[in-house]
Amino acid sequence: MTQIRSYHDWYRDGPLSTAPQLHRTLVPQEDRVFQAGTVQLINASPPAGAVVEPPVPEYALHLLLGSAPLLRVGFNRRPRWVAVSPGALLLAPADTCCEFVAEAPAHVLTVAIPKAVVEEFSDDTGHRVHVRQEESIRDPRLAEVVLTLWQEMSEDAPGQHLFADQALREILAALARRGSRPEPARRGREQLANRTVRRLRDYVESSLAEELDVPVLAQVAGLSPAHFARAFAATVGMTPFRYVMTRRLAHACEMLQRTRRSALDIALDAGFKTPSHFAARFRQEFGVTPRELRAGRRTANVGLEF
Repeated sequence: MTQIRSYHDWYRDGPLSTAPQLHRTLVPQEDRVFQAGTVQLINASPPAGAVVEPPVPEYALHLLLGSAPLLRVGFNRRPRWVAVSPGALLLAPADTCCEFVAEAPAHVLTVAIPKAVVEEFSDDTGHRVHVRQEESIRDPRLAEVVLTLWQEMSEDAPGQHLFADQALREILAALARRGSRPEPARRGREQLANRTVRRLRDYVESSLAEELDVPVLAQVAGLSPAHFARAFAATVGMTPFRYVMTRRLAHACEMLQRTRRSALDIALDAGFKTPSHFAARFRQEFGVTPRELRAGRRTANVGLEF
């Protein structure tokens, strides 16, 4: 059996090496690994089910290009629910067994960063990259850096080593800034059962245009509103409001890219009451306005697979 020393080895020789190619996006699924200096960029499509990444001396920043609305993720422990959407990022720590459980195939760009490089960055800047827990990160600028890095490396652009070094420092700086913020809390012992999480997921996906509030979702879960709000946040890692907003924006982004419907119709279909509210939320989430997306002036973070 081949000894796994890095994410490169694992994606090349591990269980994903024979995974079928199921996804096509602006970043084509090519099962490729690019390297420029210390930076490795891996383009892969994990299948539905459990994927267990072995402990290697590298951090892994995963950019989700296509994904189910909810994943279960565990770092050296039993996986727990994490709400995600295309454009979300997950940071996996070095020397850690990382398990990902998805109920649909995914498409992922992974930046593998040697632990020694992260430690050198910390020594030089005095800022640490700290993985606090299993959580999704929404940072349009950081996602743009990762996808621009893929473009430069896949096209074998001149000066790609210099660009990769610059991109790596931007990535580490962004992750260090995030690590200095207060840790999101998952308070309470109340946890929703997996079947309840799936029932809520399916209800939200089918009711985005409807008035979705805590009492409505609590009724779907069979709980009191107060109990439901606490248990949902403890289970998924975000409030019901934030989760519904994330799904509405993901649905709207998909419709803007795949249909010719007006932005107003799409906004109403996604549950937004006014165009201004929709445009402001969309820009906050994806880094561009709906008009800019339609005009083709998209950041690398948009144009993902849903």
